[in-house]
Amino acid sequence: GVIGTSIGMVRARSAFAEAQRDKLRALDAERTAIEQRVLAQESEAKAKQSIAHLLLELMGQSASAGVTTSFELPFSSMTEADWRRAIELWNAHAAKLLAPLPERPCPACGSAASRWLFESYDAHQFHECEQCGYADDGPRAFW
Repeated sequence: GVIGTSIGMVRARSAFAEAQRDKLRALDAERTAIEQRVLAQESEAKAKQSIAHLLLELMGQSASAGVTTSFELPFSSMTEADWRRAIELWNAHAAKLLAPLPERPCPACGSAASRWLFESYDAHQFHECEQCGYADDGPRAFW
């Protein structure tokens, strides 16, 4: 009576738990497949962009035309000319200044795995943490 009912309930709970584990495994497999598709799409987009830039270079055309502009400098008391000169100096010397700095892990989660995203106008290499998605100016940031 009671023992048989208890055994039946334990078996039902065990079957339910196994079904939940199967669902979690299926969801994990689906997530992995989606991540692989996204990675493949990103790689394809980067390859297409690289090929386009190479073709433009081979054809003797600039990948992007320069535009002369003037603008208000945010959060600064510098003149535009001084700001532009500061950027020129940074672009000329940043790699040498940053090279001796030790690599650091992600400041958000501590992971050392990151992927390159882009280079900013002032030569900072931006990376995204592969663990948590935090993005910043890379494993050799100076702050």
